[in-house]
Amino acid sequence: MERGELAAIVKTIVVRRPASEAFDLFVTHISAWWPLQTHSMAAQGGGPAATSVLIEAFVGGRVYETRADGGTCEWGKVLVFEPGTHLRLLWQLGRAPEAASEVSVCFEALSDSSCRVKLVHAHWERLGEAAMDVRQAYQAGWEIVLGKLFAQYADNPD
Repeated sequence: MERGELAAIVKTIVVRRPASEAFDLFVTHISAWWPLQTHSMAAQGGGPAATSVLIEAFVGGRVYETRADGGTCEWGKVLVFEPGTHLRLLWQLGRAPEAASEVSVCFEALSDSSCRVKLVHAHWERLGEAAMDVRQAYQAGWEIVLGKLFAQYADNPD
């Protein structure tokens, strides 16, 4: 498969929460379920540990981690912010915007008390030569981060 043909990563889970609540847990409680000790820029590059991650809840907002020393590292930008239904992020993680992938997360109500969460991570071709290796790492990473950790947190956040 050529670099320009790398398929999007698609992960889908069902959680026992209304879509609006699951969206809120994903965005405003991300530090409670995201594994910063292993899935952060600090974990990848050394230096002070990451202590939190924040998604600014508006189009153009930043996605960034804060480290123990108060410094921050940008992960990306909010491209779409539709409360309760859809979030799309430019996923940079230290890359220039033109070399960033995109992560889209949609929340679809299945009932009053459950929803489907679908994550699509695409535009790997923008990463150039590193695209295939980075995509492979994210394939496994999203299984843990969304498929296990967010799913568990959304089903039981207390």
